[in-house]
Amino acid sequence: MGIIPLILFIIAWPSPKLLRPAQLRPWKELDIIGATLIIAASVLTVFSFQEAGLKPNSWKTAIFVAPLIIGCLGWAALFGWEILVDRFWESRFATMFPLRLMKHRVYMGHAVCTLLVGFPYFMAIYSLPLRVQVVNGKSQLIAGVSLLPMLGSVAIASTVGGAMNSKKDRICLTLVIGSVFMVIGTACLSSLSNVVALEPKMFGFQVFVGLGFGLMVSTVSLGASLECEKRDSSESFPYLLIQSY
Repeated sequence: MGIIPLILFIIAWPSPKLLRPAQLRPWKELDIIGATLIIAASVLTVFSFQEAGLKPNSWKTAIFVAPLIIGCLGWAALFGWEILVDRFWESRFATMFPLRLMKHRVYMGHAVCTLLVGFPYFMAIYSLPLRVQVVNGKSQLIAGVSLLPMLGSVAIASTVGGAMNSKKDRICLTLVIGSVFMVIGTACLSSLSNVVALEPKMFGFQVFVGLGFGLMVSTVSLGASLECEKRDSSESFPYLLIQSY
């Protein structure tokens, strides 16, 4: 089964004339401090809440408090470092999170939208298979297969979202429609009954969540790429091809 995605990837890969030439960057522009801070802050913050969720009554223990405090300090240090780079060394470093992006209201709107839409979607991916196993008594295989309606609708909606904005800017309209689908889907999923039998309506509700997430994630990705500068896009940071000076 793994050969099929590879074949589709090869077919969909654009021709060389459609690809932008890679911009070679020197090693000295690599933001090692920013990369270290963002990894440490992210890992420690997630680790603390993960441990608190796995072990009851651990909210006051050192294994929760210490990583959380250090992670928060890491986030503060990261933003402090970004401010220093923005003021004094903007041309010297390719920062992990450029401060100029945080000042861009439209771009940050897309970032916040991604955060808000990702929360219910990934909660559904986690909670629905768990529910199918615990409440409905199904196997892990059936629990995974039960997500196919949502995953399939995500693929369809992503294609539709890209097509809607390919020739005309309909980003706002697409995001509103996607938000409505997400609200309908998540609200309906919360109404499922605690019965052993697997309710067919759960699969229909998943379609709404998938349609909403697909429309929003494709639109946000397109909008963010249009709003950011070329030097901040992922295409301008091919560190696998970094030129050593």
